Amino acid sequence: MIAKYMDKYVAIQAGISLVILVLTPFARFHSLALQTIGFLLFIIGFLIFILAVKQLGVAFTPVVTPIENARLVTSGIYGMVRHPIYTGLITLAIGWSVFWGSPLSFIASLGLIIFFHFKSNKEETLLSKKYPEYAQYKTKVKRKIIPFIY
Repeated sequence: MIAKYMDKYVAIQAGISLVILVLTPFARFHSLALQTIGFLLFIIGFLIFILAVKQLGVAFTPVVTPIENARLVTSGIYGMVRHPIYTGLITLAIGWSVFWGSPLSFIASLGLIIFFHFKSNKEETLLSKKYPEYAQYKTKVKRKIIPFIY
């Protein structure tokens, strides 16, 4: 059953997440302002993630291969960015790093942006094959991961 949800992207994502957690103890900066900002980013990222998963419904899968009988979701938060789950996870990881004041963990969190760029490229290739309307969706929703930027 686990093999069904495991691919190289899931393994790499888990590895980066583990690095972020392992690097957290090497905290150097402690300030109430940074902890407040980090906490807010963590909560915002978590809420974005939960909302995106909820809107995706049965189409949610951790692997890049789309679910067989799922429909393409293009509204709600998916009308702002094409991969809001990644948006949420990146925001959550950055918030975690800022909260704990860990520069090394913060750098690893930024690595998620690069990782999700490559994962989303593969995912979009597969989505384009499965859903003919995906090309139109990409034209309508220009941002992949970061609203107004990328």
